[in-house]
Amino acid sequence: MSDKGAKDHKVLVSGSIDPDVFELLQAHCRAHPRLSRSAVMSRALRQLLSPEHQEERERVLTDNLDRLYWRLHNHADRVDGDLRLVKEMLTLFVRTFYNHVPELPPEVREAAAMQGERRLRRFMEVLAENVGTGKSRLERMPEEAPPEDVTPHDTITPDADPDEEASDAFRH
Repeated sequence: MSDKGAKDHKVLVSGSIDPDVFELLQAHCRAHPRLSRSAVMSRALRQLLSPEHQEERERVLTDNLDRLYWRLHNHADRVDGDLRLVKEMLTLFVRTFYNHVPELPPEVREAAAMQGERRLRRFMEVLAENVGTGKSRLERMPEEAPPEDVTPHDTITPDADPDEEASDAFRH
């Protein structure tokens, strides 16, 4: 029998399939009314069982895995860069703080510690609000530095409440 004769000859197969698979088959046939149930099942089995289609599935799977790998790799690079930036910022802040803030005399340390706790709590509240929005403060920073003759709007005045000024400064 020639190949052409084998393709024209259909084999009757009887079997059972799960109801959910049958519903998928019915839905596919409704979406493609020119295809018979037999043609859809034959095509599905051919794709599942033939080596040519297996190679295609493996290629598609490999391409998708490769794309996911590079996406994760690039994301990890960005996270590493962000982490280096945060570490550098923290180091610069601590160094600047120690260079410019003198040690407190013993008689005011307790009051300063209480004020520091209040300010830290307020800072943590504002931080939680900012993180809750899902937008990083760094993403909203301008690309270029402002001109030097512009004074910030959140400078602390001598008669201002330092706790209020500090919490306002965290918001801007």
